[in-house]
Amino acid sequence: MRDINNQNQSNMSKNYISSEEILSEVSEIGNFKGYIDSMSGVLEWWDEKNDITIMATPNWENDGEVPFDVDRGSGMEIWNVCTIKMIDGTKSEQFTHYLNVLIMIMNHYGNINDNK
Repeated sequence: MRDINNQNQSNMSKNYISSEEILSEVSEIGNFKGYIDSMSGVLEWWDEKNDITIMATPNWENDGEVPFDVDRGSGMEIWNVCTIKMIDGTKSEQFTHYLNVLIMIMNHYGNINDNK
């Protein structure tokens, strides 16, 4: 599980896409709604119907990395699915890479078919 007191979010490099930039481009994908948790700062994608949360916060522990974790509703068991690195590329390319991985995970865990 990630350290919710991580301070890298405030010190992140401007070379990498931020949670706010992602949400300004897309805030809903299928049944999933994106939001930043006000207590932890985690970018979460929540599917209320299936009670699935995907946590995918850019630069959470390291600049240029995004850990993708899944909670299937209990809040007690969170699985790290993968961590991607965005070392090269424009913010637009980083956004596309982030979105491709996120949608793949959503499809696997949430069985979504209608990407908005």
